[in-house]
Amino acid sequence: MDRKLITLNFSMEQVCNDVLARCYVVSQGMVDEAQKDIRANIESPDSDETRSIINRAVTEAIANIKLAAQRYQTTGRVEDNNNLERLVKGIRKYAYTDNEDGTWTEVVTTIIDGEENETTATVNKAGKDREETIYETVTLKLEIPNWNVAVTDALKSHCHRYIVDYVMSQFLMDQFADKAGNYGESATADYNNIKSDLLSRDNYTLRRPSFT
Repeated sequence: MDRKLITLNFSMEQVCNDVLARCYVVSQGMVDEAQKDIRANIESPDSDETRSIINRAVTEAIANIKLAAQRYQTTGRVEDNNNLERLVKGIRKYAYTDNEDGTWTEVVTTIIDGEENETTATVNKAGKDREETIYETVTLKLEIPNWNVAVTDALKSHCHRYIVDYVMSQFLMDQFADKAGNYGESATADYNNIKSDLLSRDNYTLRRPSFT
């Protein structure tokens, strides 16, 4: 049997950006003055007050995907501490100093889990002093027999959409129930697509059957 190892990488930066974009679109449709507080909350899903809701929803969505693909997973945990899925790994700071000879010294400071690492390089052009967020990447490894690799892109897309739709449904649940319901229905459809994708196999006429 031809078992194929499929590696799916999910960028939490892409998930966060999609959630922010959808929250903005939803908030723009709330024009009633009585809803201005709710609108402000929806526009800021990354605020301190609501950040944990997003993290919990992402954690649940990824767990659900793993559940749908449980037959094919090659790695996992033997115990769990109930920690939330981390969206942000750390930050990276850039600073530039003019060497007054046509070059600049670039200092890049990376902070992850409280540990700080610094690298220095000489560059010919100064950048802008700035801070960048380092997002997590969640990896899912699947070993699927006779997998139709043409479906890999669709599987990855449906998984990403499911995470975003599920997060939106949970985030809006107590603030905008009707819209939350719409996202919940979309998440259910996405989840069904994931389960359907996982059943895709090579046509037996395109492979050599093996019973050994």
